[in-house]
Amino acid sequence: MSELLSRLAGTVMGCEEASPWPERAAALWRSALEAQLVPAALTGTGRFAYADRLDDVTWLELTARTVARQPEVEAPYAVAERAARHPDSADALRIAAALLNIPADPFERQEIQGHAARLFARSNAEGTTEHEQLRIALINAGAIEAAYKDSPTGP
Repeated sequence: MSELLSRLAGTVMGCEEASPWPERAAALWRSALEAQLVPAALTGTGRFAYADRLDDVTWLELTARTVARQPEVEAPYAVAERAARHPDSADALRIAAALLNIPADPFERQEIQGHAARLFARSNAEGTTEHEQLRIALINAGAIEAAYKDSPTGP
């Protein structure tokens, strides 16, 4: 299933604007989540971070549900980058917090932390559970200084 979802993401990346593939891919992804498949079956969904044809609302919802079960997805730095584009989304905060807890090589770790820190600093969800969870995940990852450095108010 993971390979199928990864390949579907590639199809969605290359599809035309009026294509039915984004909706079909989202339906299959949603079905995989609802079927409670083993978490490893969801790894390939990380590739949807590159599939801009899949609308952001759908992508955020499905990715947040996925990383809640399986935070180790393909291309985690790309997932973190796409989530960071949405400082107004609670799902984006959930995604970033989950990704901070995965084992990653030094490059991926730095990219994920940077995107999570920027999301935290720019988020307008201060005081929410999701904002607090991201703050704690940043502290645990040793990256909280970066979040406050990018903040308009500073540390």
